[in-house]
Amino acid sequence: MSLESFRAGIERAFFGTTFDDVMERVRMLNRTVDEVSARLDRNLALIRKELRQMENASADERDGLYIIEDDCISCQVCVDVAPATFRMRDDGIAEVYATYGSSMEKIQEAIESCGGSCIQLT
Repeated sequence: MSLESFRAGIERAFFGTTFDDVMERVRMLNRTVDEVSARLDRNLALIRKELRQMENASADERDGLYIIEDDCISCQVCVDVAPATFRMRDDGIAEVYATYGSSMEKIQEAIESCGGSCIQLT
């Protein structure tokens, strides 16, 4: 009997499963959370667009601006390029805090310069 199979047997006896099984479940859950987070970001951008249309405001392409948080690498390029639109949260992730703070040209530059390609415009 190998040390690995002995360890797995002990883990199953004491905990009902192995550490590797638990870690695989955590990885699967993490992927699910990432997918849900990206979907929520996209939906929020679409809701912003729809609200502006309902308010009879003229549509602006910046209405669909959002960050895919899980793809953000905390490079801060967006903040450097368009500080009136983007800022860094305490956890090091970029966020859109003022959609109309910067010109569309600056926002496009931030999108093109983003190291994590996490800035989206729907």
